[in-house]
Amino acid sequence: MRRLSHGLRARGGVFARVLAAAVLLVLAFGSVPAMAAAEKPMKLRNANSGLYLGIAGGAAVLQGDSGQADIVWLIDRQGGPGFRLRNAGNGQYLGLAGGGKQPGAELVTRADDGQPDLQWSRGQAAGAGCIRLVNMNSGLPAGVAGSAKTQGARVVLSSRKPEADQVWCMEPTTAPPAPVAAAPAPVPAPAP
Repeated sequence: MRRLSHGLRARGGVFARVLAAAVLLVLAFGSVPAMAAAEKPMKLRNANSGLYLGIAGGAAVLQGDSGQADIVWLIDRQGGPGFRLRNAGNGQYLGLAGGGKQPGAELVTRADDGQPDLQWSRGQAAGAGCIRLVNMNSGLPAGVAGSAKTQGARVVLSSRKPEADQVWCMEPTTAPPAPVAAAPAPVPAPAP
């Protein structure tokens, strides 16, 4: 009987520690909207302009909803508080031009090169399902250059001072259309 009660206390201790860790996580992140599970497609709408985070020539810009994959993002969780955002249109990750850390550094997409500027975290923002997209390497949020509200406006690192152009609202979407593959080159006829 003594062995049985000792075993239950040991298991109860493990349960209590797991429960305490779960409560701490809820307390730490309870007021911040949860990010979608990995690989669930979403659009990030800028609360200030109503336009979406998209790409043009590799640079991150504001775009309207054209139904194309260039405004659809997939979350790649890395463990811990960080995640990466992969663009469904080009398959590349959201990062900073030249790994910049200063306000005004331009957001771009590029292949996974393991650099820390590809890591993002969520910050608190007003609005259901809305976040501040904070670069973990610089500690600065993504915002729109000059708080512009026009299509094609550049998305850059902003200052730490909260501004409306730093708020991004997550909108789940269906799977994006597959990127159009280039037609294969014709195979030359064998020489006679």
